[in-house]
Amino acid sequence: MENTNSPAPTHGLRRAVPASWWLPGLLLALVLAMVLICFSPSLSAGWLNWDDDRCFLENPYYRGLGLSNLAWMWSTGWMGHYQPLTWMSLGLDYMLWGMDPRGYHLGNLVLHMAGAALLFLLLYKALPMVPGGSTGVEGRRQAGSGTSPGLALAAAGGGLFYAIHPLRVESVAWITERRDLLAMVFYLLTLLAWLFHVERGKGMGCRWYLAALAFHLASLASKAHAITLPMVLLVLDVWPFCRWKAGNRLALIKEKVPFMLAAALAAYLAIWAQSGAQAMMGSGEQGFWNRLSIVIHGLAYYPVKTIFPTGLTPLHGLGDMDGLSLALHAGLLLGISTLLLLLRRRFPAGLTAWVIYGIVLSPVSGIAQSGPQLVAERYATFSCLPFAFLFGGLLLLSWPRALPGSAMPGRFPARSALLLLTCWLSVLGLLTFRQTRCWHDSVSLWSCAARVDPDDPVVQHQLGNALLEADRPQLAVLALEKAVSASPQPDQTLLSLGVARARLGQYESAIGTWSGISSQSGQYASARLNIGRALLLLGRVDSGVIALLDAVEADPSNTQVYPLLVENLEKLGQGDLARHYRERWEELEVTYSGPQAPRRR
Repeated sequence: MENTNSPAPTHGLRRAVPASWWLPGLLLALVLAMVLICFSPSLSAGWLNWDDDRCFLENPYYRGLGLSNLAWMWSTGWMGHYQPLTWMSLGLDYMLWGMDPRGYHLGNLVLHMAGAALLFLLLYKALPMVPGGSTGVEGRRQAGSGTSPGLALAAAGGGLFYAIHPLRVESVAWITERRDLLAMVFYLLTLLAWLFHVERGKGMGCRWYLAALAFHLASLASKAHAITLPMVLLVLDVWPFCRWKAGNRLALIKEKVPFMLAAALAAYLAIWAQSGAQAMMGSGEQGFWNRLSIVIHGLAYYPVKTIFPTGLTPLHGLGDMDGLSLALHAGLLLGISTLLLLLRRRFPAGLTAWVIYGIVLSPVSGIAQSGPQLVAERYATFSCLPFAFLFGGLLLLSWPRALPGSAMPGRFPARSALLLLTCWLSVLGLLTFRQTRCWHDSVSLWSCAARVDPDDPVVQHQLGNALLEADRPQLAVLALEKAVSASPQPDQTLLSLGVARARLGQYESAIGTWSGISSQSGQYASARLNIGRALLLLGRVDSGVIALLDAVEADPSNTQVYPLLVENLEKLGQGDLARHYRERWEELEVTYSGPQAPRRR
């Protein structure tokens, strides 16, 4: 009887290569086409009132690539991020498109498509290391010439699973998150160059080693998330490269030192940027158990949403934690970790992917809390990359004779695997297309978020502001009233609610709303200015001037109040006082003060 487990003859493989060169190219084109279709709604989207306004509409410094622009880009921690290369890409967008948001969205989509292409190539190069095939660098050299249909389909499947997953929508459809996409492109280039370096084994002077280091620096200059790369490379040395047992461990650590130094510098700059934007929470703001709860929620959230990508929203507040979900998430993490530890010899890919996932997620897991979010879909861009390799590896094992020289037959018929793959990816693509449409404009974004979490005060506040910008004050009042009732600190929402009521002509109601803002609040000066305007519209000049004087006392640097104050003081015959405030106004007009970096969400 013929031995079905015997290795495939190499001479047959060599004859098959010329006939199948076109398949990887065709599948790569299919991957790119699917990415373009799934994210196509973003090409007609606009600016959002979720950081886009402060990053771009109110920020003149990124607009261009002149010397002053470049100096700002390489020295700023705007919005709590040090990202000079990302700012340079956005400056190029401004030179090409001006302030048309569609051009910026096109740039995001092109970068994501580039990332999908690089991931396909990386999977095609690295997947022969999966269990059941060749393991280690030497095994990869033996299998490296393979071009079987199974390998190409597995690379395409893993690439699509990552690239058209709904968890990618936030990074692609949100212009502010350009940093994720650009950093991921350089991150994948780093991994590709590192794989070539490991295969050739020519030491730290190897051109591929130097290329990997250069790409790593570029990724860090786009976003600091790649600071965990040296630890990831050490894990890969254990498996699948199998260098940890076979090689000099001290030498393996020494070759990562330049990467570690670059990561340490990027971590320092990231902390500097977030501290400058007052984004980092101090140790006293979150106790140990609260931080531990945040970490547990975060570690469990992304694997669950990878399998069940529903209920996605731009904001998951810290108030979303509860005891039951914490217990379920802790049990899930414990169960997965225990199972993968027990199967580490038979299924090393699972434990490797799980460890790398935890390492990559750690900077944004809540250990050092930054911003008000419990979790965020954009954090899955880097951390869930190992799951694409697992998905591609499982597809590869299901394909008969997928790996050259492998003695392991397919687990189940390839047609069944292809059918299941097509169905699952179709579902993901449809969910991604629908989720991308949510990010079309501020109203659609926060309307989708309100359907997921209707009781979140920040969501209702943002929805109300978006409706105000869209000149729909009646609906804005409903959302803002709901936000006020749910918020423990509603002053900012009260300010917007008063504006909405004033637009409806309800000036007395608006004045009452603004009067509820505390004199200790940062919104007090704006509230008094608005009260003054409303009183003037009602013909109550004396009361209006008193409110404007309060606004000046609360915030002397606000130039909006002076024209109204001077004009109405003159109407009341207060010429000397009017001249005094006119002089102060003129002094402020000639004194330029650049905008301060706003606090990062």
